[in-house]
Amino acid sequence: MGDKQDKIMKKEIEFIKSLLPVHYGVVESNKKGSIHCVSAIGLRKLPYLSKSGRLITDDEDDESFDRFFKSVKQHFGDRFQEIDHNTCFCHVDFTIYLKAA
Repeated sequence: MGDKQDKIMKKEIEFIKSLLPVHYGVVESNKKGSIHCVSAIGLRKLPYLSKSGRLITDDEDDESFDRFFKSVKQHFGDRFQEIDHNTCFCHVDFTIYLKAA
């Protein structure tokens, strides 16, 4: 039975990896059935100049995270429980919690 669960988790991790930039590490979390995602840079908008002419390099890309969230929720359906941020800024560290398959 463990082998089947391992295969399911591997597929789930591959799906999550397909949605995130390559700089994210995606692994099974300590809590069985949960997926931990971490990145040194997270999801940021491309650098741009503000109206005052200041270069902005650390603006969160919440639109990308919203698309990611919707894709995860749709893919896992009733199994999806929540996404819990360990570090909210730029979504650099979060865990996806799922109900057992």
